[in-house]
Amino acid sequence: MINWDHIQELHHQLGPFDFATVVEQLIDEMHSVTGRLHTPDPLTLENDVHRLKACATTLGFDDLSAKCREVQRQLDLHQDLLARDATPPQAMSALLSCCDRSVAIFDGEVSGRLAA
Repeated sequence: MINWDHIQELHHQLGPFDFATVVEQLIDEMHSVTGRLHTPDPLTLENDVHRLKACATTLGFDDLSAKCREVQRQLDLHQDLLARDATPPQAMSALLSCCDRSVAIFDGEVSGRLAA
């Protein structure tokens, strides 16, 4: 679910202070995007999913990044849904759940993982 090797490398590259700042900014951005995705706007949906994927990839949230790619593929295949102001509800629900789980696991384990 979370690529802890990637997280440790990011922590090493940025240092503890900058790492904490970047993580806070990215998770804030993820919360902002997921807030919009609860009632998706067809005009911003593709961009929102892309932004969520970028945050997830940067943070090493591999499962979430994969879910974002899956939703992007579905949106590409079903442009008619966007035209009717609809989104695949199962895919969006799975994406939002995966995001919540990823953040919860990260928050619960990051201190211990980086201290090791």
